[in-house]
Amino acid sequence: MNEYVKDTCKIGQQHLCCRYLVVGSKGFECVKHYKKAKDILDVRVKADSIVAQGDNCSGFDIEESLKKLN
Repeated sequence: MNEYVKDTCKIGQQHLCCRYLVVGSKGFECVKHYKKAKDILDVRVKADSIVAQGDNCSGFDIEESLKKLN
C-alpha cells in the first residue's frame, strides 16, 4: 500500500482516517476539492455516521490524487 495513504490519510486508523479518501474505479481518490462530495462527507462527520472523520491535508484534484495515492 502507498506510504502517503498509510501515513497521511491514515487508512485503517478509525476516526483518524481521512473522510475524503475514497476508492474509485482507478484506485484511491481524494474528493476534498469536489464540493458536493465534500459537503456530504462533512455532514456525515457532524452526524457521527461514518468512521473515517479525519481532515488530514489540503487535498488533491482527482488526477493528482490518482498519481499521489496509488
